[in-house]
Amino acid sequence: MAFRLYDQQNDGYIDFKKFKEVTESTILFKSYGFNWNSEIITETFGKQQNNKLTYNEFTSFINDFNYEMSKQQFLKIAEKNGNGTVSAHQFMEIMINLRPQRLSPWVKDNLIEFANQEGMGRMSFETFKSFNTLLDNVELAKKIIDKMERTGGDYKRDKLGNFSCSDSQFLQEA
Repeated sequence: MAFRLYDQQNDGYIDFKKFKEVTESTILFKSYGFNWNSEIITETFGKQQNNKLTYNEFTSFINDFNYEMSKQQFLKIAEKNGNGTVSAHQFMEIMINLRPQRLSPWVKDNLIEFANQEGMGRMSFETFKSFNTLLDNVELAKKIIDKMERTGGDYKRDKLGNFSCSDSQFLQEA
């Protein structure tokens, strides 16, 4: 669905100009902004910004873009706070607004607790990066398990819905 929003010419590709134009028209962009001179833009669209993304490339890129946007927002707030950290509530706002697709209902309900692990009600950038890496790895594990279930094999779910397989089976599928 998002791909079609950006691929308005319906040619199966998204270029930087169209991506930037559509993104800048969103409420999120107007609320948070984005530094277009970021490494992710250069890596994805090239130095001259002339690379085009296919659907598969776009789906991977958009998650990276959302993370970059949340990272930029985190650093902006941390700098404004003057101590290199954000409050638990600021962290929750960043995650809910900029990375909601990565939050299960339980994680969403416990974001303040995650930010308060050191008992100070604040989160450092290193902890923020680690938390987001964990979320991305959980998503990857879900995709691997879904693939394993679709392709069959010696993988099972018990009565409670817990998935089971050997470590070697999981790593082989990964």
